[in-house]
Amino acid sequence: MWKILLVEDSLDVAERVATALGDDFDVTTVGTASAARERTGEARFDLVMLDVSLPDGKGFELCRSLQEDPASSDTAIVFLSASSDTEDRIAAFSVGADDYVEQPFDQRELRARVMGRLRRMRELRQRESQLERGDLKLDLTRQRAVLANGPAEEVLDLTPHEFRLLFQLARDENHPISRDELMRSVWGNVVVYERTIDSHLSNLRKKLGTRSCYIQSVRGVGYRFSTA
Repeated sequence: MWKILLVEDSLDVAERVATALGDDFDVTTVGTASAARERTGEARFDLVMLDVSLPDGKGFELCRSLQEDPASSDTAIVFLSASSDTEDRIAAFSVGADDYVEQPFDQRELRARVMGRLRRMRELRQRESQLERGDLKLDLTRQRAVLANGPAEEVLDLTPHEFRLLFQLARDENHPISRDELMRSVWGNVVVYERTIDSHLSNLRKKLGTRSCYIQSVRGVGYRFSTA
């Protein structure tokens, strides 16, 4: 079931959105930007729907912060606003919005546009969920890492955190990633000590065996994945 976060302080609008989407969606509703940031730090959502004007700020600021956070950067964002101002539409798309729906809205059209955006996002995630780096194959959907060893293949026995760390590094091959960024992308807003990251990556290197060189320390920054 698709998970949607609706950031809306109007009960009437929230009820209309819930009715439009029906039972095929798991909709969580909050009334402020700060509450939305808290929820996205606790759980992963497929789509966030928000207004231009929120009780504690502009929706543009929330959209930008969600796009900049690795934990929510691939979340679809749809503005649902009573504003028909062209400048607001331009501002929404400039900060990373995927769609802009004006109120009052037709409930069938809203559902169709949300479904279309989610389908495109699912197709994109599927394409991005398969990685091949050197002798390593990663499948994000199945949480599976396979290492080629000559003609044979070895399925690596990784913990969920180890797999997510490896996938994050491999996805950004050759680019140094800081410990803070790794912590946010894997643990979200949970407080994790730097030595915890180092311990997990030390275990990863051991499990990669002769390919442990794929994970490189970058002094003063963090870590980098490279097959070169």
